[in-house]
Amino acid sequence: ADDYFADAASTLAAKRDLLSTGLRRAGFEVSRPDGSYFVSSNGSFPGQVLHYSAAGTYLGPLGASDINGLVAAAKAKPGKLNFAVGSIGSAGHLCTVKLEQAAGIELTIVPYKGTGPAMTDLVGGQIEGFIDPVLGSVQFHKSGQLKVVAVTSAKRLPNLPDVPTVAETIPGFECASWYGLWAPAKTPNDIVQKLNAAINKALASDMRDKLLADGIVPGGGSSAEFSKFQDADIAASGKIIVDKKITLE
Repeated sequence: ADDYFADAASTLAAKRDLLSTGLRRAGFEVSRPDGSYFVSSNGSFPGQVLHYSAAGTYLGPLGASDINGLVAAAKAKPGKLNFAVGSIGSAGHLCTVKLEQAAGIELTIVPYKGTGPAMTDLVGGQIEGFIDPVLGSVQFHKSGQLKVVAVTSAKRLPNLPDVPTVAETIPGFECASWYGLWAPAKTPNDIVQKLNAAINKALASDMRDKLLADGIVPGGGSSAEFSKFQDADIAASGKIIVDKKITLE
């Protein structure tokens, strides 16, 4: 077990260093106070969020039928329910912590080397839950191997219309992966706006229906809106990271 976590930490450290190097080359500022990384918004933002990939809460052997059932089970056995995370500091990890805080529960977070092994253990009954992007996991729900008790997006997903959102039980809750397009700092504004227009045009095409069919909600909007969104997301995620003292070491 010690070797497993040592290998995982080494892999995460390598990814972290590669990411920070790329961000600096693109003109962003990256700082690391107390082991946590923060990125300032000094780059250019031609693309609003390309698509919002909502995450789902999957309960295996626990058998909870909804978020109320999950919360009740967690409160009955504080710290006894094992929830997987694909990696430390990932969107799924932060969403899991956010769910703990919002519901007033305590879960045991189990880090894995990616979502594949975690999903395998969930299907096999070795862990009780997992918050993971719907795109690669909805098949298990539809086949009856697992149950998606809720999605963490703001609204229900087109490909899972009968699955409620967490917010329907815990008002205001929202947590999802998101994607965007960045450009090097000091990119001329006319180029940024041309890229932004191209992104919005693409998201308004038949691509939109294809994304929605997979549970991915297209974004769009202006570059200024994307910059504002990212700043808010970094602030919210940063608070979780600091409060829970999450580091990659």
